[in-house]
Amino acid sequence: MKRLEELYAGDFLRDKYDITIHRAMVEDHRDRHFHDFIEIAYIAEGSGLHTVNDQEFRIARGDLFILGKGTVHEFQADRGKRLLVYNCIFQPEFIDGSLGRDDDFVQLIYRYLVQGTGEEAECWNSYLKLTGSPSQEIENIFEEMLQEYHDRKIGYIHLIRSDLIRLFIRVFRCQSGGKTAGSGASVLNRLIVQNTVEYMQEHCAGEISVGSLAEKFYLSPGYFSRIFKEITGETVISLLQSIRIRKACELLETTAMPVTEVALDVGYRDMKYFYGLFRRLTGVTPRQYRREHLHRDEKRQKVQNTPIK
Repeated sequence: MKRLEELYAGDFLRDKYDITIHRAMVEDHRDRHFHDFIEIAYIAEGSGLHTVNDQEFRIARGDLFILGKGTVHEFQADRGKRLLVYNCIFQPEFIDGSLGRDDDFVQLIYRYLVQGTGEEAECWNSYLKLTGSPSQEIENIFEEMLQEYHDRKIGYIHLIRSDLIRLFIRVFRCQSGGKTAGSGASVLNRLIVQNTVEYMQEHCAGEISVGSLAEKFYLSPGYFSRIFKEITGETVISLLQSIRIRKACELLETTAMPVTEVALDVGYRDMKYFYGLFRRLTGVTPRQYRREHLHRDEKRQKVQNTPIK
């Protein structure tokens, strides 16, 4: 059985905000190994095999892999061939640096790579395979990053981070066209939907459309709608309506706001539409809902205050 090599960030990176970029030739094979950092590997020349978590892939120029922490992998060049591989290694904190903490795309990438919470954390070793990517564009990005890394001029880290974000945007655009493989693609889709639901919950009073939500993650509205329905079982509009009406119920229960203000506070300016939707989803009108809730509270309070004899 082949030896499993263990690689650690401390051997390659000065700290969690550092990055290492290099270009290497694989003459025969690169031993099976895993690491506690993120690695991006791009095949610039040659052909061979890349084994990732016991799954074997044929590789050639233009293939790109994003390999998460703990992913076990191994490169094998074809006989008589050599593999030219660009490698970029970093910790997740490098992405979550000075570029756009409020940018949904950057946050999505961060959550995808870290995958530190949720049910998938213990059972999923993250990887994403991009097949036949636009090689010249990807190579140009890697060349720019490699040049900045070697020259180390003032501000080089910021330029490298910017190029890395460009690279991930390209990956997402190709992903939206269905060109990814492996468990990583489905995890990305789940995270896109999770981020979308959280956004709708936090901004339900604002103008929200399928197009604007899809644009936040560089996806077409059609593709975005499809993965949203596949994962939630609902359309974007129906789930948004449910979120808004739940929020309206909460306001009716906990505040004395007039119904018109409640409607505005959850994103509805058409009162007739709001009343119709509220009744369809709850079975009662907003005023009936408030009265019933107050009645339940009064009854509960009366029971709690009744002396025990």
